Amino acid sequence: MNFKDFDAIIDARTPSEYALDHIPGAVSAPVLDDAQRAEVGTLYKQVSPFEAKKLGGALIAQNVARHVERLFGRNDKTWRPFQQAGRVWDAALTDERIAHLSTDEIKARIAELNQAIDQKKQQLEQKDEEYRKYAAAVKDAVIEAVNRRYEQKESSIGPEMMRLHEKYILLQVIDQLWKDHLLNVDHLKEGIGLRGYGQRDPLIEYKKESYEIFQEMMELIQDRVVKYLWKTEVVVEREGDRQEDVQRVQRAMPPQKPKAPPMVFSGSGGSSGPAQVQRKEPKIGRNDPCWCGSGKKFKRCHGA
Repeated sequence: MNFKDFDAIIDARTPSEYALDHIPGAVSAPVLDDAQRAEVGTLYKQVSPFEAKKLGGALIAQNVARHVERLFGRNDKTWRPFQQAGRVWDAALTDERIAHLSTDEIKARIAELNQAIDQKKQQLEQKDEEYRKYAAAVKDAVIEAVNRRYEQKESSIGPEMMRLHEKYILLQVIDQLWKDHLLNVDHLKEGIGLRGYGQRDPLIEYKKESYEIFQEMMELIQDRVVKYLWKTEVVVEREGDRQEDVQRVQRAMPPQKPKAPPMVFSGSGGSSGPAQVQRKEPKIGRNDPCWCGSGKKFKRCHGA
């Protein structure tokens, strides 16, 4: 491309793009300025492309009319401009820019570019090193906080009780997951022969997938053991607490009435026997509220 064949070069991009990079001798005639382009782009993303096209078309028409009247209105019909609407990186533009440069100047500019690249590389390496140090510091802080919290939990119940609790959880998790693993292996054995239809060796596929299943089981064991250890709260019952519970239940019970001596009556035949005792208070039904005041039915509370 030879720009000498055109009467003028018109750069229709925004002013910021023109300032960043433009063809030498080009005239800036933006169809949208920076603010208008940002407004149209926001409307395109947040509302709809149709609304953005309506607004953009109206703004472009106004700007083009103003440029024609101010810059190009006096040109005749033989006037032939070249319009640049995007970035131009072709060989003609490159030749146009470096044609006036000598070999030493080109080498000097290449050296400047290499120096700038090296500086940018050093900056990136420095930022990467800072990020690694920050990540290591955050990791150490998290591990320290976790260990401190676990030590507090262990001190509340004692080291021996904590070790016993850890063993119990570990055995329970291994037992359950090992059963699931054996079941998965059985299912794998049932269908592994079908791999032969896909031109694959069933033995090799079985070894590969069984190993993957085993690794998944090991990861699940670690995950669940840690989760249960953190979520489970171990409560150690003390003798004093048990006595307090017994006293609390005794205080909630109604006072017991003293037992009356048995009544003995003599009959006409001279034989004696216990008299029938009649209840003075109404009997509590199974569906009546319990006397302890818990709000439950008698059959669900003290009548159970």
